[in-house]
Amino acid sequence: MGRGGDRLHPHSTHIMQKYIGKLKHKFPNELIGVYVHGSLALDEYRPDVSDIDFVTVIREPFTREQIDQLGPLHHPEMEGIYVRADDVGKTRSSVVYVNGKQPAMIKGVPPVTWWLLEKKGIRLYGPPYDVFQSRTTDEQLVHYVKENMNTYWRHHPAPVTEEDVYWCLSGVLRQWYTLEHRDIISKRAALVFGHEKLPTEWHDLLGIEPTSKPIKDKEHAHRCMLYIIDQAL
Repeated sequence: MGRGGDRLHPHSTHIMQKYIGKLKHKFPNELIGVYVHGSLALDEYRPDVSDIDFVTVIREPFTREQIDQLGPLHHPEMEGIYVRADDVGKTRSSVVYVNGKQPAMIKGVPPVTWWLLEKKGIRLYGPPYDVFQSRTTDEQLVHYVKENMNTYWRHHPAPVTEEDVYWCLSGVLRQWYTLEHRDIISKRAALVFGHEKLPTEWHDLLGIEPTSKPIKDKEHAHRCMLYIIDQAL
């Protein structure tokens, strides 16, 4: 488990303190711990741009009535799951997923979530994450990344906007880095990695910011995506 919550960005600290206060008031007997990962753990959180990726650990599964009460507790930037303590670290867990204010039951948590929590996650409330005996191996992480590259990214539509280019290229470059180094890095760090690995013909794409502006040559960006996938695998 990574550093403590005292080093979070002030904006995310304010959001999560309010959330934990509401959660403790609403479900005082169910709550065990709250942990964050994603951009916060990778020092790339940007207010009003990044998600706040969280995992909240609870004692017993929420009832349908309790799930319906979760929405008002969350800031729109929050995206995460509620999971029973006994299911922490399990990729086939049934969890409550929240994106903004829309809670829903889902089955399955990608190993990248557990791996990042174990190695770099941040505890905001509750016991150290280590007490849950979550143990995700590098082999599980690599297997997931390879499968995700071959199923999701290889068939992803060509980027249309600058935002598409930013998210797509940083996404596949992060996975390439993971396969080479058995580690997870931020989106911006992945673009730096791209400068080291890609032919210069695609370097123009690596400086694009996530805006809604259309790109002139979407096939150029798509070829770059597929090149990265082929090189990584």
